[in-house]
Amino acid sequence: MSSVRTITIDGKGPNALTPDAIAAMDAALTVAEQDPATEAIILKSKPGGAFCVGLDNAILADGEAAAAGLLNAMGQLLLHLFTSHLRVVAQVEGHAVAAGAMLLLVSDIRIGSPGDYRIGFSEVGIGMPLPGLPLALARHRLNGQWLTRATALATILPPADALQAGFLDDIHGDVQQASMKAAEALAALPRDAYTQTAATLRAAAVEEMKLSLGVR
Repeated sequence: MSSVRTITIDGKGPNALTPDAIAAMDAALTVAEQDPATEAIILKSKPGGAFCVGLDNAILADGEAAAAGLLNAMGQLLLHLFTSHLRVVAQVEGHAVAAGAMLLLVSDIRIGSPGDYRIGFSEVGIGMPLPGLPLALARHRLNGQWLTRATALATILPPADALQAGFLDDIHGDVQQASMKAAEALAALPRDAYTQTAATLRAAAVEEMKLSLGVR
């Protein structure tokens, strides 16, 4: 059995995350974790869709309880990905904004295809303060000289700039082949050594994420 599995982001429309889409991703991650042969996953979009354009706006606008539930589910998924023993490769072939950008920040390796798409946090630009959880991830993963532009200034970046900012690690013409190669290399890393090192490296960010979610 292959040591690499693929999890597809299958959201609404161009790829907005609904509760069902988040639950499906979380369940697929749990199944992969329970398979002793699996060491890495590739996170990719549905065919023809953006990588992820954020959370479903209709649910966010459907009252405080619905919005809070969706935001909490997304936060729990991000925390699950970020603390899993599985190594995560994000295969990016289209827009990755808001929650999509957060998915990149919890992935170990992010490989984008060349193209006319954008990556980043749009929240401030539409009048929404960026919450603590994405800020914790941004501080952890983004290059410092880009941090203010990518968060407080709501600058949405083309792939080349996203590479410089720290949303991407590589841009490759054959993104599928490059993602599989990267995932296979990560899968070959000894699990315990990876897990312990990643946990230490990410400890402060994980604590900030948990504080934002109200969990211990």
